Amino acid sequence: MTVHFEISGKNIKNIVKAIENINEECVWTFDSSGLLVRMSDVYKYKMLQLHFTKDDFISYDCDSPEDLGIIIERVKDVTKTLRTKDTLMVSYKDGEDFISLSGAGLTKKVKLIDTKLIGRVPHINVDFEYGVAVPSRPILSFLKSCGKAISFDCITAAGGFKMVCENDEGESSVAWLEDDVNLKPPTYESDTNYAVSEVMLATSIMTDIVRVQGSDKGVISFTWDLAENSSATAMIAHRE
Repeated sequence: MTVHFEISGKNIKNIVKAIENINEECVWTFDSSGLLVRMSDVYKYKMLQLHFTKDDFISYDCDSPEDLGIIIERVKDVTKTLRTKDTLMVSYKDGEDFISLSGAGLTKKVKLIDTKLIGRVPHINVDFEYGVAVPSRPILSFLKSCGKAISFDCITAAGGFKMVCENDEGESSVAWLEDDVNLKPPTYESDTNYAVSEVMLATSIMTDIVRVQGSDKGVISFTWDLAENSSATAMIAHRE
């Protein structure tokens, strides 16, 4: 099995940032469709799935499926030297215990780890009870405004959607009324508490429009585009 691809500095830096905020170890799964990363933190509190399709690489070639065990800091040693307009070339040949990274004049062989030593996350089917599509920027600004607060409430009511956080400095909130958002189903009501820090880490590279799904006292999910044909999904458990 061989893998060879070239990716923009912007995209690989985003992928590395998203991964390092979840766990230091993960499995990169390559096949004819592109790259899939599905991982969780050590406590199984939050989960991240990245699917970067072959169409969004500058070039991509994979002759058969392969799982590679990655320690993300070893990859970051190279990607942190890249500018967003740079490119990174990555290659792997069957039987080798490393991948080769080349970008910004630097070439490095990054040692792999045995995938058996990494906790694998299966595909998860969650029965979400509501869904809404909203801009990601107000959500990210809201999370930052929570300051040292431990948690926030995610609320659906009267066809609207909002997030509310209380701390020593007062209250922060972001809200979309029924006329501003298409809550499905429009009559669904929920009020669920989530950890600010966990949601911030899981959604660190979230951009543009995000699809939020959840249920009362259940997992919350954020899905957004990584590139034109690629996507990311972050799931975070509610606080008891």
